[in-house]
Amino acid sequence: MKREITYYMKEYYPVKIIEDTEEGGFTIYLPDCPGCITCCQNWEDIPVTIADAQKEWLEAVTENMTPPVEERQEKDLDYYMGLFYNIDVVSRDESGYTVGIRELPWITAHNQDLGVACELLECNKDEWLQEAVESGVPIPEPPRDDRYDLPEEIADAIDRGNSLLAEAEKNAKWVKEFLYTMIVSSNDTDHSIGMDLRHRVYRATKIPKGKYEKYDKKRIQELYREIIEEAE
Repeated sequence: MKREITYYMKEYYPVKIIEDTEEGGFTIYLPDCPGCITCCQNWEDIPVTIADAQKEWLEAVTENMTPPVEERQEKDLDYYMGLFYNIDVVSRDESGYTVGIRELPWITAHNQDLGVACELLECNKDEWLQEAVESGVPIPEPPRDDRYDLPEEIADAIDRGNSLLAEAEKNAKWVKEFLYTMIVSSNDTDHSIGMDLRHRVYRATKIPKGKYEKYDKKRIQELYREIIEEAE
């Protein structure tokens, strides 16, 4: 006869233990860790057995999840900060709540208030992620739900638009620096550019932070002509 015992190990994944009352010994499963199964003969050896099995499972999963070098280099801290990791309430007692991250079970936090515990957990996660990225430690990722992914053509359109806008702003700054250089170089001559023209150049080439759209090429051409005429 076998009876099933399920309980939560503090700061660890849920654990399922099946005791063999006829032949003796225990079979141990970690339901949230697919394929993580172990066994031991004595009840008092269960915590150590679980810790060893979990460590080996995490090492194997981490190794298998490690992306190629070129892919790892594209995933910076912002990428991992933007992932939605699963948060579990590991335990609750008189002292409060212990919460943990399912994919990063070594990161936990404890507080009497559940909301505060989750905030502390988020801080602990961010600190660990920063250290892991800096040291090159492989970082497990939460499962992805493809239902929420943008269609590939839409995602590509956004990337192209952002790239073109960044290139456009770069070129706009080049135009602005070119005109400003002409104005500044006139300061040491007998034909210094007047304040009215300076102000019009400033207004025509002003780039509001994060709001660059486009320059009026015809207007820029007219201002360029005026600068040359005043400088002669």
